[in-house]
Amino acid sequence: MNKNDLSLSSDNYVPKLFWIVIYKDGTKVSQKDINSINIDRKNLKSMLIVDEELNVVFTQHFKSGQTMLYRNRTIMKEGVGPIDRIHMLGWQAGDQRHIAFIYESDNRVECGDFDEIGNNPWVYPMQLKDHDLVAVE
Repeated sequence: MNKNDLSLSSDNYVPKLFWIVIYKDGTKVSQKDINSINIDRKNLKSMLIVDEELNVVFTQHFKSGQTMLYRNRTIMKEGVGPIDRIHMLGWQAGDQRHIAFIYESDNRVECGDFDEIGNNPWVYPMQLKDHDLVAVE
């Protein structure tokens, strides 16, 4: 698949990074192949964030009892459009959570305990407030 054929969001942003999962049996599945997050979490060994040349930017290994956490967010700039994307990848086990923020613009990684960095609006689904709604005529 050509990267120009890849449409992971409705904003026409062509991602610079994507994920690859590796299952316990060695099978690998790429985001480019399935374009969804239907991952068999019970058999997950690792999840990689890679660039177009398949250089690994970040690897998350999973131990027994850990559940994968993953979201991505596109950062928009008014009048410009999409300017960056953040991949949030980590794990949860009981009340323990660890998460990493991987920025596409510079491959910067920030990670730590979810309680330290996870109280971030990027982590949660977007919720519109009344003042965010615009009347269309």
